[in-house]
Amino acid sequence: MHKEAGEIKEELMGLRGQLETARELDDRDTVNRLQRSFDEAKRRQQVIGRKIDADKDSGMTVARENELRRRKFQQEILDGAHVLCTTLSGAGHEMFKNLNVEFETVIIDEAAQCVELSALIPLKYGCTKCILVGDPKQLPPTVLSQSAAQYGYDQSLFVRMQRRSPKDIHLLDTQYRMHPEISKFPSQEFYERKLVDGDGLGALRVQPWHGSALLGPYRFFDVKGSQERGARGQSLVNTEELKVAMKLYQRIRQDYPDVDLKGKIGIITPYKAQLFRLREQFVDHYGEKIKEHIEFNTTDAFQGRECEIIIFSCVRASPTGGIGFMTDIRRMNVGLTRAKSSLWVLGDSRALSQGRYWRQLIEDAQQRDRYTEGNILQMLSHPGQKVSPTSWITSRSNSPKPEAKHDVKKDDKFEAKYSPKIEDVPMKDVPSKSSPASSDQYKSATHSPVGGNPYSSPASEAPKGPPPAKGYGGLNERGESSTVSRTSDRPIVHSSAHKRPRDNSADDRPLKKPSAPRGLLPGKRAPPSAPRAMPRPQDPSAMSVLGIKNESSLPSRPPPPSGPVQAPNGQPSNVPNGGIHPPRRKPPTGPSSSSSNMFIQRKPNRGPR
Repeated sequence: MHKEAGEIKEELMGLRGQLETARELDDRDTVNRLQRSFDEAKRRQQVIGRKIDADKDSGMTVARENELRRRKFQQEILDGAHVLCTTLSGAGHEMFKNLNVEFETVIIDEAAQCVELSALIPLKYGCTKCILVGDPKQLPPTVLSQSAAQYGYDQSLFVRMQRRSPKDIHLLDTQYRMHPEISKFPSQEFYERKLVDGDGLGALRVQPWHGSALLGPYRFFDVKGSQERGARGQSLVNTEELKVAMKLYQRIRQDYPDVDLKGKIGIITPYKAQLFRLREQFVDHYGEKIKEHIEFNTTDAFQGRECEIIIFSCVRASPTGGIGFMTDIRRMNVGLTRAKSSLWVLGDSRALSQGRYWRQLIEDAQQRDRYTEGNILQMLSHPGQKVSPTSWITSRSNSPKPEAKHDVKKDDKFEAKYSPKIEDVPMKDVPSKSSPASSDQYKSATHSPVGGNPYSSPASEAPKGPPPAKGYGGLNERGESSTVSRTSDRPIVHSSAHKRPRDNSADDRPLKKPSAPRGLLPGKRAPPSAPRAMPRPQDPSAMSVLGIKNESSLPSRPPPPSGPVQAPNGQPSNVPNGGIHPPRRKPPTGPSSSSSNMFIQRKPNRGPR
């Protein structure tokens, strides 16, 4: 019907054009004939339109039938499936509303990278068991709102369960992705040496390009470049690392032309401006087909994925100012654990050394001879030194060594070797230099064979320990590790009865007089530290206003006796001067005795300015 309606519509359009032409020529016979044909086609269009509307009302259209048929087949497939794979948001689709099965187990992969609300969607179907699989040491969920992140919206359900029930977390400690050369550093720094390699993984990851010393399983290229702002000014670009990345790809293609590298190389970087520039330069040089051989992506977007070869461009090249969000060890962990066979890190050691874990990575690469510096572009212009592809496989294993279990009571040799006997360290006082008498007394007390301190012994009899050893002394002000000398000499406890004299001081050295305070001339008195107290007023009117009793108006006391004052128990008192009180000061006389003159003429003593 729809096809017929379309044909009628085209016929009407043709007749309308012919009618207009006939009317312009004033041909009435042709106009009448075409008008009758047009009216007939119009009636047929109305009839077919009513039939289509009737079919829509009855629900018997072809589209409706196809939709019902599709949903029926879809429901049959879902009801007969044993395992359903979907995304978290897809688990809330309407197709799951009419399921005739009950989910017993729900497995959520990458559970540490989704927000908690998304993880709750598949749990609404009443499962009896939920298994969360994820790595909390990698990037958390992406939350753009900083306010929401402050309230914990970026916390995944996996992390919440880990904090509430740490005993219910099971560590999958065996990895089957990375070459042992790649997994060594992440296992040591990120997973407390608990991550081990699968059996035979080193031999499984051997590749032809491992025959070049520069294209081995793991290498850090120290690229001395410079960072600059991207096109929009919000991201960073490092042109020197871009050139090295292109040179690495050119080198591996020239040295190993028979190796199929399609889909085996990934170039990742934390900065989008560097990503866009990398993709643009590779496309300009190799064409659009290069996207089929190399995958360009950011570090965050590459989480959960893997590639045979990973070229990690760090971009940062400023020796000051920090390294931005490159300090996040979770992002660093993601970038270092995406490769299966080879990981080549491009970075500037001057900038990356500002981060603690990046500095450790550079030091680890130097110790393992996996560090390349200098004119790297010149080095990659020629084939590298040839080595055996299997030379990178070592007997080293990331698995922790099992602790030897011994019975200390039965194994005396083990006790002497691993549990050295700890002797009591005698404590002694140092003789004071200021008092020879106390020094003699100290000698007689410490060297007395009888009645002395049982824990003290002569200095000559003290066992001599090993030479001082160097130990870790923390970080200095520049963030570098420092060493301190550690010795096993006996500690010296100074006597508490005598004050320890100052080193290199003579007993007969005269004491120094206290010098004048800074900023005060010699002979001048220092200003008072606080205002002086106001003297007692002597004016009767002022005393009455202040509520002070006037002692002059009180009756005079009888004169004290001439003899010593007797205490109540009959013993002489200890009052000085034989109990004679000093004479009281008489109130001043003259014009300054008035209250007005006193408060006006006397100025308050101000403190030091």
